[in-house]
Amino acid sequence: MFRIIQQYGFIFGLVLVIGLAISNVQSMETVSLLSASNKWLLIAVIFAFQGLGLSKEALSQSFKPIQLPIFVLFWNFLGFPLLVASTLLWWIGPNLQMGFFFLSIVPTTIALSVAYTDLSGGRVSGALISTCISNLIGAFLVPFVFIVLFGMDAGGQSQIIQMVSKIIFMLIVPVLLGYGIRHYLPLVARYCLPIKKIAVEILLLVLIYNAFAGCFCQSLSSAVLLNDLIICLGICFLLFLVISALVWKSSQSFSFDRESRIAAFFTASHKSVCSGIPLILLTISSFSKDSEQAMVLLPLIAYYFFQVCFGAYLTHRFRQTN
Repeated sequence: MFRIIQQYGFIFGLVLVIGLAISNVQSMETVSLLSASNKWLLIAVIFAFQGLGLSKEALSQSFKPIQLPIFVLFWNFLGFPLLVASTLLWWIGPNLQMGFFFLSIVPTTIALSVAYTDLSGGRVSGALISTCISNLIGAFLVPFVFIVLFGMDAGGQSQIIQMVSKIIFMLIVPVLLGYGIRHYLPLVARYCLPIKKIAVEILLLVLIYNAFAGCFCQSLSSAVLLNDLIICLGICFLLFLVISALVWKSSQSFSFDRESRIAAFFTASHKSVCSGIPLILLTISSFSKDSEQAMVLLPLIAYYFFQVCFGAYLTHRFRQTN
């Protein structure tokens, strides 16, 4: 029982906080939401933990071998966005459009991809290297691509400057701080690393609840949210199956051994909520209303649900065929 809670605890938490936000729709005037400064503080702490998790050894070996990181980066930041842009963005609503745009371009998950690679008998070192590089690139790429595609039309120069300053002080500085603590204050890191996963998940759940509760404070109908959630679940289910199939088949074109191919599969097909959610909130804060933020988060949350559940099943299948 404890193992199930440990493995799927964040999914249970997601269901709980979204359910609480929906159940409190009739009494939202009594629910206190995070202030802007508290929200930025939580996001900065999350990115500090992300920096704490970066391994100097993995980064120093980032090009050995080079084929695996290139394959992962292609699917994270080019293959996935091209598939979404060509099949989804032209027929869904504007808020979900932005949500699926972010889903397609956020980096891969570190902990989940590495854990599933390990459980499947894959090359853990290759998965760790690829995920670290993906998250470092994604932290800069996501806001930049948003500015190029949406920022120039969504707001003026002042909003763009405001967003860039937030990225510097809420993302780059905390990541560097966390990375510095790990490698220059090892005693502090020794106490922080064991609580990294649970701390980040709790902070994410607080941000998610705040986003969904904010929707209802802005008089967004729960029926509208439920309808979008059902649409997201259906699309993300099909999208995960298609991406997984394309990643697995395309990995045949590379001279990967079986262990590297498993690592490539999990790292190239997965998306990170730990990096993705704070990146999304940080990026759209200057261009969207609070009532729109939950809609933008929905696709990433729905996709994460399927990658966790199907990933657990696939690890079992990989072990059987080993």
